Amino acid sequence: MNRQMSSMLERLPLLFFLVMYVFSCYIGVILLLSSDRFWAWTDLFSGPSLMPLDAASFRVLIILLHLGPLFFWLGYELALVAWRRSWKRELFTEVEDKRSVERLSLILFAVSVAIAVFSLARGGAFSRLWVWSDYNAYVRARWHLFATLTFFEYVNLYTWLPLSAVFLLLCRRRWWTFGTVLGIVSFLQLSLFLKKSLLTSLVLISCTLWAYWLSGRASRRTVRYGAWTKYGLALSCSLYLVHSALTIRLVLSASAGAFVSEQADEISRERTVSPGAAGISSSTKPDSSARISPGILPSAPGPVSPAIVKFNRQPNPLTSGRGVVLYAIFSPLTRTSVPAIAYAELFPEKVPFFHVDLAQDMLGIGRMPHDNLVVNDILWPYQKGGSVAVPFHFVLYSQGGLPVALLGSFLVGSFFSAVWYPLSRSRRLSMAGSLLAGLVLTFAWLNAIDSLRNNFLASYGVFWGALPVVVIYLWAEGNRRQRESL
Repeated sequence: MNRQMSSMLERLPLLFFLVMYVFSCYIGVILLLSSDRFWAWTDLFSGPSLMPLDAASFRVLIILLHLGPLFFWLGYELALVAWRRSWKRELFTEVEDKRSVERLSLILFAVSVAIAVFSLARGGAFSRLWVWSDYNAYVRARWHLFATLTFFEYVNLYTWLPLSAVFLLLCRRRWWTFGTVLGIVSFLQLSLFLKKSLLTSLVLISCTLWAYWLSGRASRRTVRYGAWTKYGLALSCSLYLVHSALTIRLVLSASAGAFVSEQADEISRERTVSPGAAGISSSTKPDSSARISPGILPSAPGPVSPAIVKFNRQPNPLTSGRGVVLYAIFSPLTRTSVPAIAYAELFPEKVPFFHVDLAQDMLGIGRMPHDNLVVNDILWPYQKGGSVAVPFHFVLYSQGGLPVALLGSFLVGSFFSAVWYPLSRSRRLSMAGSLLAGLVLTFAWLNAIDSLRNNFLASYGVFWGALPVVVIYLWAEGNRRQRESL
C-alpha cells in the first residue's frame, strides 16, 4: 500500500463525515440561500416556515456551516499526530477460526429476523406495503409503527438485523448467500416505511465487508481501488435512483403535499407515542408538554434587523415533468439544510439555548434537550408529532452557542481519530474488528445528518451495535483459548 493510500485510510471517518455533510447539508444550504427557484420547489413540496435571515443569524449560519467541519478536521489531525507517536500495538488482529463462529452467526441472524418479522406483523406493516404509492397513507403507516413497536424492537430492526446479516456474510462466503441475506434485510426495512434505515444498513454492511476483505497492511484480497471505486459509485448511483423513483412516486400521489392542520390534529390524536417512537427510549423521552408553544416566541419583538435572505412564499414552480424530476433528484439536499438554517434563525433570540446534553436524564437528572421537536413545530406548525435532524455541530450550537459547537466539533474529531487509528494500523482485522470498523465509519456518516446523542443512544445508535460485537469477540476468544489449551 503506497503512502498516499495509507494516509487516506487513516482519515476514512473524516472523509465519510465530510462527504455526507457536503451532500446532505452544505450544498442544500447554499442553494436555498442563492436560488429562489430551489426555495420555491422546497416550499411547494415540504412547506417549511423559514423566517428571514438577518445579519446576525446569517453570520451564525456561515460560521457553523464552515468552522464546524474545520474544527472537526483540526481535532482529527492533532489527535492523529499524537497517536502516531504513541500507539504501537495491534488490536483485533485475526485470531478466530471462521468455523468457530459460523454457527453463532446463523443463530444471531435467524433470531434477529424472527423478532423483526414478529414486530412488523404485530404493527400491521406487511398489510400496508401498498402505501409507498400514497404519501399521506405512507406517513400514517410510519407513525402507526412508531406508536406500536417498542424501543428495542426498533433497535433490532435498525441495528442488530444489519449487523447480524453482515456477520453471517463474513462467515458464509457464497454468492447466493449475499443475495438472500441482503434481500431479507431490504424487505424488512422497507416495511418500516423509512428510507434512512435501509441506507444506513447498506453503509454498515458495505463498510464492514470492506474492512474485513481490503483493510490492513495484509489485506485478504488484492486491493484494486480503481475497480472498487467504480463499484462504489455504481452502487451509490443505483441507490440514489431508487430513492428518486420512490420520491417521484410519492410526490405524484393524489395526496402529496403538506398536511393541513385538521389532518395533522387527527393523526396526532391517534399517535400515542410508545418508548420506541422516533428512536427514543422511555428513559430519554422528553416530556410531551415541553414541545414548542406559541409563547416561546417573543410576542412583542424589538426592532427588526434588515433581512439578508427572505424566504418568502414563491409562485408555484413547474409541478409536472421536469420540475418534479428535478425536485426528486435534489430533495435529499434539503434533508438537513432547511432545519440547519432554522437553527441559526431561532437560537438564542427566539428560542433560548438548551443545556449541554451529557445524557444525565438517563440517571434521572433533568431532561434531555428537545431542540429537534421545538424546531420541527416551528417549521411545520400544522404537522405536530414530528422531529428534525441536523449535523451534530448544529445541535451543539443549540446547547450553548458557537463556543460549544466549535469546541464540541474539535473534541468529536479527536475522538474519531483516537478510535480509528488503532483499527487502521492493524495488519489484518478479525471479524469482530471489522464489525467495529463498520460501526465507527457508520457513526461518522450519521453524525453528518443527526445529533451525537441519537447516533449513539437512539435505536439506530452505535452503542447498541457494539453489544453484539462484544459477544462475538468474547465467543471467538473463548474458542481460541480452548483450542490452545488442547
